Amino acid sequence: MKLGPGLNPRTSNKTALGTVLKYAAGGALVGMVAAAIFFYGNLGNWDDASARSRSFNIANFNWKKNIIIDQTKVKGNTDLMDFPVMISLEEEYLKSRMYGGQLENDHGYDVIFSDYSGNILWHQVEKYDPSTGRYIAWVKVPKLSTDEMTTISMYYGSSSITSNTSGDGVWDNNYGGVWHLENNFMDATAHGNDGSDQNTTQSSDGLVAGALNFMGIKDEIGSVVHIEDNSSIDLHESGTVEAWIYVKTFQDWAGVIYKGESDDFSDDSYFIQFWGNGDNQKIIFGLRDESGTYSYERSEIDLKAEEWYHIAFTWDQSKLQLYVNGYDYGSKVNRLSARNTSAGLNIGTQVNSDPSKFPFDGIIDEVRISNIARSQAWIATQYNNQKDPASFYRIEEEQQVRIEKEQGDKMN
Repeated sequence: MKLGPGLNPRTSNKTALGTVLKYAAGGALVGMVAAAIFFYGNLGNWDDASARSRSFNIANFNWKKNIIIDQTKVKGNTDLMDFPVMISLEEEYLKSRMYGGQLENDHGYDVIFSDYSGNILWHQVEKYDPSTGRYIAWVKVPKLSTDEMTTISMYYGSSSITSNTSGDGVWDNNYGGVWHLENNFMDATAHGNDGSDQNTTQSSDGLVAGALNFMGIKDEIGSVVHIEDNSSIDLHESGTVEAWIYVKTFQDWAGVIYKGESDDFSDDSYFIQFWGNGDNQKIIFGLRDESGTYSYERSEIDLKAEEWYHIAFTWDQSKLQLYVNGYDYGSKVNRLSARNTSAGLNIGTQVNSDPSKFPFDGIIDEVRISNIARSQAWIATQYNNQKDPASFYRIEEEQQVRIEKEQGDKMN
């Protein structure tokens, strides 16, 4: 939303995520190279039926490691429920057998997670490379404790797992869309809000894994990922809009996440963008109601170029709130609801018909839309987990699952 007349500046079954490349177990060199290229992308189909069944026998896995989540990294005074924890590892044992590791399946399917009691947890793989053992997945933890360590287990190495175990159940019902932007523009939730792009390029330097480059030179070049309108992203009385951003060049009115399509802003609804009038290092966040009235505010800090920031804009019927890296950096009393329009959602610019009009110049990663105002505790915990996963949890020593089972059977 570039400010126009009447709004004055304030002075103070989804398709698979990649084409599965088949190659022989012995593998010619060409096949191995092709496989490595594929596995740097995403895995399979996130709503696979086998993932929905969750009918895995943990006794069929060879190995297990416990993951201990540090309660001091979980913010707030109450436990966080159904929280999507990012597990990011690069280990020799997570390589496939072809590359000397312990995973039986070359797609990385034979990795699952459970709670302390052995109940299987939803997980969604964002990235797996069998040649390096790089493995990034989101795991739905039923209860993330604020006053004691939370333990989950990772099981791996099973020849009985031959289909995709990754699923969209990681994301609770309040998520309207999640876009990892890792080699694709697909919605990771069950809503299917897949995007299409103009002029973006893949970056290997995302905050989480890969991300997208948005090339913005005002009135010359712009990039956009556009998502068609859907009821799951039509937010009203409350909402959360968030992303990781890395700005290369600050530009007036550059759009980050913008629900609206028309050049005259007649169908905009909610937005995160940069301010204009020479003050373009500040974020502006807000919404517009059914009468066309705006409620918006500017951030209290200037961002810096070439640094990663987690930006989260929340609202309910009491206030608008901006969080930067988990901290409160701007708020305003609010009584408005975001209006329902037929406009789609734009990532990387304001107007998708002409991305160069108000373009963002930089990298965007991990965009999420929720229909509730996420708490500061939730947002700050996300920041801690995603910014520095190695300090968010520790990995215990490897255990041999089948040996434990055999010993238990003998004792019985």
